Parts: sequence; structure tokens; C-alpha cells
Amino acid sequence: CSCHSNSPNANVTLSIVGPDTVSPGQVVTYTISMIGGPLIRGGIDIAAQNGTLDTIGTEGTRKISGEITHALPKAPSGSMVSFQFRYTAPAATGKDTIYAVGNSVDFTGGTSGDQWNHMMNKTLVIRNPVGIINSSELPKAFNLEQNYPNPFNPTTKIKFAIPPLNLSLLGGDGEGVLLKIYDMLGRVVATLVNEQLPPNTYEVEFNGANLPSGIYYYTLSVGEFTETRKAVLIK
Repeated sequence: CSCHSNSPNANVTLSIVGPDTVSPGQVVTYTISMIGGPLIRGGIDIAAQNGTLDTIGTEGTRKISGEITHALPKAPSGSMVSFQFRYTAPAATGKDTIYAVGNSVDFTGGTSGDQWNHMMNKTLVIRNPVGIINSSELPKAFNLEQNYPNPFNPTTKIKFAIPPLNLSLLGGDGEGVLLKIYDMLGRVVATLVNEQLPPNTYEVEFNGANLPSGIYYYTLSVGEFTETRKAVLIK
């Protein structure tokens, strides 16, 4: 691309606004803004490592080979050019990254006065939302319930309880709450919870759409407490 024939220029700054944490398959809107450089017009190129990007009709953008780019350089509003786009998270939990390059142009028909720069990569955490089941009556003991439904296809819900008597286990050693799914070979196929949670009863959904039929095990670990149950995925 001729507009990137020169080196990145620190005069051009890009920033992104949008959530840092999303659920598997969730669709969210992000806004990337650019300032600096000549900025008579501005162009953009946006890519995601794993998720899916889509245009928003009023933004003057187009989708080419999975990436979002401008159809024509966009005029600034005040001293800033902004582009909105939609991001669909992958079906599996984990992490993803959004990348972008912005081009600030003098709109003279050539490229000699144009300046461009990379946006700092946007790292996203993709995890299942943890819902509170009962906030008025705290549990008296750790508990990991049998998933429901079981067998399941492709989603099931897992409930677990964290009691207040063991609150020191939650943050004292930084261990927090871990809920992981394992296959028959003991390999981790999903991490549903990996965070510190206050005492309560919770529910989280597991989506096995990207996994083959079979027997899986889910394990709740909080400090020295560990409990495992079996779940069956049938497609």
C-alpha cells in the first residue's frame, strides 16, 4: 500500500473505545478515533485475530478479506476522525486482539504529506458471564452442582457456591475462583471462571458447540477446595 511506504509517525495517535471483556459469540460496537498529522481526511484499516468484524452502514467503511477499511477518506469532526464497527467474539473462551492502522492525509492527491501510525493493540478477554443466583442468602459451604441439562447439546449451566466462612481463601494468596472444563485426556478445553468472587451462589453457561461429543469433566478450585463432576455432550 503506497500510503504506508513511509515509517509510522508519532504525530498520529489512535485510540479505541469499547469493552475489554466480552462473552463468547457476543456482538459489540467499538469506536476507533484518530488525531494528529495533516488530518484533512482520515483512513483506517482494522483487523481481528480471531473474531469477526462487520461494517456499520453510516460509517463509509467496507469489508475486504475480513478486515474493515474506509471506502473513501473520511472528513474529521473537529480535530478527530472516528470510525465505528461491529465485532463478534469467537464461540470459545480465551483472548483476542484487535489491530488497526490509521492514515492522516492532506488530501492533495499525493501521499508525500500523509502520515500514519499503528494503534496500540486492543486485547480482549472472552469469558462466560458469571450470574449471581441468590444475593440474599449466602451459602454455608462450598458446592459444585451437577450441570443441567446433562447430557447436553450444545449448552449447559453449572451452579456453584462460595461460602463466607472461607473468604480468606478467595484473595489471601491470590488464588481466586477457577472453573475449568477438561476432556477425557485431562486437557483443558475451556476456562469458564478465573477471577476473585465474593461469597454467593453463581451460575455460568458452558457452550460445547466447538467440541466433539463425549465425556467432559468440570472442576471448581478455590484455595485448597477442589471438586469435580462429569458432564456428557451428545450431538
